Amino acid sequence: MTCDNQVTGLFRNITAPAARLDVTEAGSRRTVEAVQTTTSTVAFAAYAGILGSSANRHFDGRVSGDSTGRFVILGDGKVEWGNGGAGGRDTNLYRSAANVLKTDDMLVTAVGPGVGNSATATTSVGTLVRKMEVFDASGASLDFVPIYSSIT
Repeated sequence: MTCDNQVTGLFRNITAPAARLDVTEAGSRRTVEAVQTTTSTVAFAAYAGILGSSANRHFDGRVSGDSTGRFVILGDGKVEWGNGGAGGRDTNLYRSAANVLKTDDMLVTAVGPGVGNSATATTSVGTLVRKMEVFDASGASLDFVPIYSSIT
């Protein structure tokens, strides 16, 4: 039996919730590495998690001493970030509807957000109906962008 077969046999019958696998890294190596060698036309995952609830976590990344996860991926696809402290995670990004990516927080980009649905327009504008505040990288307000009911 090869080493790979021994490992496969060792973990084949582990069942939850009583079982848990702890891996402790010694030295400057990767703690866990998944090397995928399959080149099939079928999509294979190096990691696949099946959760009992969308509120459960696929991943919870912490630094030694953290009381909460700094980087968490939830079963519903939401990704959350925080500082690892008692305040928990305070920033998120998630799918709120079909083709819609949303955050409940402020989004700051290094070079500015791109808009894929822009179109050329003339100076004939409709009624000003809303304004959108724009911030710089430090969170200071730059001003407002006008939003019109129509532009031709």
